[in-house]
Amino acid sequence: MEVEFHLTQADLIAFHKHLAETSWSGRWAFLIQYGIGLAVAWGVHLFANLSWVKTMFVAGLCIGFSRLLANSLRERQVFALGKQSYEAGRQRGAFANCRIRLEKRHLCEITQGKEYRRLWSEIHRVEQTSTHIFIFTNPTQGYVIPKQAFPSKNEMLAFNSQLLQLHQEAQ
Repeated sequence: MEVEFHLTQADLIAFHKHLAETSWSGRWAFLIQYGIGLAVAWGVHLFANLSWVKTMFVAGLCIGFSRLLANSLRERQVFALGKQSYEAGRQRGAFANCRIRLEKRHLCEITQGKEYRRLWSEIHRVEQTSTHIFIFTNPTQGYVIPKQAFPSKNEMLAFNSQLLQLHQEAQ
């Protein structure tokens, strides 16, 4: 089974966004934001002699502000990484015409007329969003397949099913 597609900057931004949201560092950042918000609220409570109701209000404001700021910074970083990845690949001509073929023993990438094969045991994980399938070759790198590359939803589901089966058999 095979899919052919063109990668866009938006596809690479989606990959980096997914990575930022699902990685351990993304999860820790979420907890740190809450910790900072609570620490500031506790400090305000101790030094300003506020009631607990006012302290909880301040905590909510601090947590909300830290989440807003962190999300804004993350979005800027994700956009910059996606753009940088796209420009690097575009200059090499790597995104013009991509094909991914699923073989019994390998995942085969065909780009610029060259074939690159990876054993299924070398595939770290497979994840998907509503718009993309991500095949990770290590914790932070992988293949991006836009779901719109498939002629129909049934073909995308069949591809994804075979992909997951081949990956699972190799584990």
